[in-house]
Amino acid sequence: PLRVGFPVLLSNLTRWLGEPAREGDVRIIRPGETVRVPVPPDVATAEVTGPDGRRQRVEPMGGEVAFAGSERVGVYRLAAGDEQFRWAADLRDAAESDLAPRTELTMGGRRTATGQADMTGERHFWPWLAVLALVALLAEWLLYHRRY
Repeated sequence: PLRVGFPVLLSNLTRWLGEPAREGDVRIIRPGETVRVPVPPDVATAEVTGPDGRRQRVEPMGGEVAFAGSERVGVYRLAAGDEQFRWAADLRDAAESDLAPRTELTMGGRRTATGQADMTGERHFWPWLAVLALVALLAEWLLYHRRY
């Protein structure tokens, strides 16, 4: 949990595990995406309230409401019978949370290929010195007990 990518992992896991099931949950989409919300079969009409307060009537088909008019950024509310659903349109970029290594890097309109060299770590010299000191200590102990 102390790594930099841990919040991104948790966000992706919660998004991957499914749609919000509770009334207080908010689904986050990009502007212009179609939102599909399951509604009870006895609901004849539903009403969507946008972030600017404008209301639109939507008719459910096949037990769900499909709404593609979320062009503005903000929180949308859908009232279908006694049930309330909310979602938010957000301008975040999916590439910002992509942690996979890239083969190409684009900065300032210029493309640069990344290096494909093998990674080598530092080679520490202290373990060999510790082994040498242990051997010297062991030799001194043996010589002491032989009384040379």
